[in-house]
Amino acid sequence: MKPFAKALFALILCLLVEQMIVITPIAQAKVSSAPVLKKEQLSSIAEITNGVIRPGKIPGAVILIGSQGKVIYRQAFGYRALVPHKLPMTIDTIFDLASLTKVIATPLL
Repeated sequence: MKPFAKALFALILCLLVEQMIVITPIAQAKVSSAPVLKKEQLSSIAEITNGVIRPGKIPGAVILIGSQGKVIYRQAFGYRALVPHKLPMTIDTIFDLASLTKVIATPLL
């Protein structure tokens, strides 16, 4: 799998996880002060995400990582709407993921 495909797959997977977590109390939890991941590892998340948004491959994303009931990383990137006006992505944006099953399942076959 090419690096871009891996990054995009990871991003989509994060979106799915975020969707599942957003309906649980962890989404309202405060960001943990004792991160499990190192700062360098977390910064690569933003680099990968912005690297897909900048060329217009996706308009935006919300990434939420939790561990042991605490939020480790929560960040919104890009836009949640492009038309009729650009609206910035927010950490509480909810995604309709009904049509992503084929996109995620097909590359795994």
